[in-house]
Amino acid sequence: MKKASALLLTATVCLSVLSACTTKNGDPALQKVNVSDALKKTDIDLVKNGQTEYVIVEPLNATNYEAYAVKELELYFESASGADVEIVKDTSVSYDQSKKYLSVGNTTLLAASGVAISEEELGTDGYKIVRQENTVIMAGGGGYGTLYSVYEFLHHSFGWEPYAIDEIYYERGLQFKLPDFNLTDVPIFAVRSGDWYYSYNDAAFAAKWRTNKGTEYALFNERIWYYFPHAHFKILPPQTYKAEHPDWYAASEKQICLSSQGAYDQFLINLKNLIVSNPSLIYIPLGGEDSPDVCVCKDCQEAKEKYGVSGQTVRWINRMVADVTAWMEEEGMGDRTLYFPMLAYYATETPPTKLADGKHTPIDESCVLNEKSPLIFAPIASNRQYSIMDEKNNRKFRENLIGWDACSEKLMFYLYNDASYVAFEWYDASYGLYESFRAGDDLDVMFIHVCNEGQLKQARAFQVLEGYVQSKLQWNPYEDVNKLTDDFIKHYYREGAQYVSDYYYLMKTYYRSFADDYNEKDPSNTITTVVPHVSSYNRVFIEQLLSLLDKAHEAIDAADYTEAEKEIYHQRITIESFTQRFILLENFSSDYSKETYLAMVDAFEEDCITCGIQQVNGRYPQCLTNEQQFAAWRKKVQG
Repeated sequence: MKKASALLLTATVCLSVLSACTTKNGDPALQKVNVSDALKKTDIDLVKNGQTEYVIVEPLNATNYEAYAVKELELYFESASGADVEIVKDTSVSYDQSKKYLSVGNTTLLAASGVAISEEELGTDGYKIVRQENTVIMAGGGGYGTLYSVYEFLHHSFGWEPYAIDEIYYERGLQFKLPDFNLTDVPIFAVRSGDWYYSYNDAAFAAKWRTNKGTEYALFNERIWYYFPHAHFKILPPQTYKAEHPDWYAASEKQICLSSQGAYDQFLINLKNLIVSNPSLIYIPLGGEDSPDVCVCKDCQEAKEKYGVSGQTVRWINRMVADVTAWMEEEGMGDRTLYFPMLAYYATETPPTKLADGKHTPIDESCVLNEKSPLIFAPIASNRQYSIMDEKNNRKFRENLIGWDACSEKLMFYLYNDASYVAFEWYDASYGLYESFRAGDDLDVMFIHVCNEGQLKQARAFQVLEGYVQSKLQWNPYEDVNKLTDDFIKHYYREGAQYVSDYYYLMKTYYRSFADDYNEKDPSNTITTVVPHVSSYNRVFIEQLLSLLDKAHEAIDAADYTEAEKEIYHQRITIESFTQRFILLENFSSDYSKETYLAMVDAFEEDCITCGIQQVNGRYPQCLTNEQQFAAWRKKVQG
């Protein structure tokens, strides 16, 4: 076990011999072949001398997704090559493999090509790209799949890669050869999302990362989820019903009463109305509110004594789903795909199972979730720095997950990647998160979401990098993490990349040591945040870390960039410094003169404003606002 003091000595030495010490630990080498690996190029000219003979073929009655995919293909094809590429409707062409067609979506060319596209094989997001002599067929199992097929075509043809909303890379040139496409790619997890700042706030960019904007809405504002993941009070709002029907709610007023027939009947009425008025909905969660409280009325107590909180909840959901399914059949909506997920969270973490010979089995059949009710497993109190299947550090959650797997046909994951209450802290949960992704593959999880508190632009280091890598691994958790990380750093920080890389891997090792030390001492296996005590920090080492970013800034200044480009790259590097600067200001005010310390506060505040940082401390009520935080620091030395 590395102790923090030993690590600090090692890390300090590393600063002078980075090439030998910058190890990339914590992210194991992965074995599966990646679809995104380079394809062999044909001798067919995609672009020659800045001109192209290729034509984009669009369906006559293109869907929103198909039309958007065509526009994206045209935009980046022309941006990369300078070639003017024509778009035609499929009614104006006929299938001929010798023709230079780029067919997008459900065209007549697709129908004639013999390329089989089915949602059963591909889901909605999987796709195929097939070259038939000169013609290229691109199509997906659904709208997103067709769009992703275009993005994959651009990736292999022009090196196109969306690192960030303001850093979409592609090669520029006058000569490009056509890759030899014969790809079928289906995501490991059918539905993927995360609270990453750029994708959370921009549906079009989220699609480039192959995720949804947050969870609730898709690219064209179709509402997919109904208030993910807590919806009880949205469907049965207390402000509407509680005054007249107090017995419909728990005495704590934080949950509904699952034993109240009146509450059940009104909930069912409202659920039916919700389904009719929201035809694009696919997921309507039936889990509880964001509170560990439960109803303690006599009937609920009796149900809990027999089935536990989780068993009572499962039985209530099963009854609700059976009633609403029968109603949908009667109303001619039986073919509509709807899921009613349950949330395993706080009081419902523990599954309604019994152990026999070490094996989980449901208490009885009534405690097995309806097939239309996937289980959202949300281990909020788990040790996020390890896999949720880690036997030592997450034993309780591993057992709960195994038990829920025995009580549900479909699983969903709601995972966490931040320290919640300290936005500045670089909470390195990446290793545990990626291991949990792979555990999700083993368990055939259908949906995966990462809670990252990224609704606001944070001062925490490497927020954009984390979103990029995590979105990639949601598609394929066997991607090479180090390769993805290095590729991002190279393109996002440009001439400063080597110094940022050294900083990143040293910081990763530095903070991991705190977690390892803390986890070794803590027997509870329920750590949600590991924020080192002030005595664990080494001011000199932190300052040395920051000197690497100073060198990155110097490299940007020396490079042949425009002033506007330099400003962008300087801001990206500056944002990564905030974690260390926060620690210095918070914990080492007495180490600096009053003048120096106040200048550090002023510089931090100015940089936050310049970089658009909305969240320095945290977004929760108990966290300070930016203004309060800067005032608190100044008060430390001003009295």
